[in-house]
Amino acid sequence: MGNRLLSAAELRKKFDLYLTDGERAALEIKARSARLPMSTFLRRVALSKKIEQPPSEISRSQYAELARVGANLNQIAAAINAGIADGIDVDVINELAAQVRLLRLQLVGATGDEPAQNRGRP
Repeated sequence: MGNRLLSAAELRKKFDLYLTDGERAALEIKARSARLPMSTFLRRVALSKKIEQPPSEISRSQYAELARVGANLNQIAAAINAGIADGIDVDVINELAAQVRLLRLQLVGATGDEPAQNRGRP
């Protein structure tokens, strides 16, 4: 997710920037919350590049849990298709699996409908 960090060999020009202590502290907080080095954060902001908010720990655990649910749904669908299980509509299982995949994407902000906890990018 996001752009890669540039290597030192790719970054050859230094730029001085004068800030008050308060300005620097505010920028450090924003860079830290974006989990980026200060120079990378400032470069992306100055060039109007998107700064993606990394998923929270809660989102990561939810993402993993939804992966397990999705795997279980896929196993159920496979059992129905193989004739091992019956009495369950495979279309319902497939729809549930699709909804789980969508929820996982929303947790990491991969769709326009991300959960509120991932909004408010710096």
